Amino acid sequence: MISLLSNNQNIPNNCSICEKKINTHIEQLLSNNQNMPNNCSICEKKINTHINMPLINLFDHILHNDKLAVRYHLAANRGGKNAKRLSIVYAAAIGNADMVQSMLDHGIPINTVDVLDNFQRTWEPRKLKKFQKAIECDMKPFTRGWSPLLTAACVAAFYGHKDVLKVLCDHDFQCMSFNPYLNATSVFIGNGVPPAWNAVTCALFGQKWSIVSALDVRGVVMTDMAEQYPLFLEFCTKIPRDVIRIVFSYLPVKV
Repeated sequence: MISLLSNNQNIPNNCSICEKKINTHIEQLLSNNQNMPNNCSICEKKINTHINMPLINLFDHILHNDKLAVRYHLAANRGGKNAKRLSIVYAAAIGNADMVQSMLDHGIPINTVDVLDNFQRTWEPRKLKKFQKAIECDMKPFTRGWSPLLTAACVAAFYGHKDVLKVLCDHDFQCMSFNPYLNATSVFIGNGVPPAWNAVTCALFGQKWSIVSALDVRGVVMTDMAEQYPLFLEFCTKIPRDVIRIVFSYLPVKV
């Protein structure tokens, strides 16, 4: 909060909730900084909503596919670095390669990982939570009950966004092999043996065969996650999936 107040030249002029001047909210915070109120006396919304407004706006711009607004935001707003870096996952998920390139140009790490769960962080707009839920539903068959952990490369491969993958590969090809679950230990995101996926594994799960082929040719090795084996066999042999599943039902391998 202090960093935001000290850089208030980057705060929008008007609040998108009550249309009052943002400075009015900031003045209220400064005058009450010894006993911070939970709600704003002007529009009765949570004070954190105003403090997090720049980040809320950033993710709204991403979900509206507004690459110019995102580019301006990244250049004009210096705060919220930890939350801002997660934006690359969602830019990749919607398939906007220009947006992903802008984020890389502004120093957002290529292997940034976000976890999709039911907890709503203070800077997350409702539309983002709905988008996360849709991704979570799509990936649920492959998560072993864990919350999905996603990088830009994983989500782009799963949904078949080739232009995004090209940007990522040109920036750092090693990101195609990165497994976001490698060091996952928190009981809050799952119990037991976690999934193990990278870009090629996620492309298999999404049945994006052309991406699997391109990554395979370039030497990206899929992980040892057993659930991908039937899909890999289908990719290699074109044998119908039902037949493959019958074959695997006789093997001592859980898929």
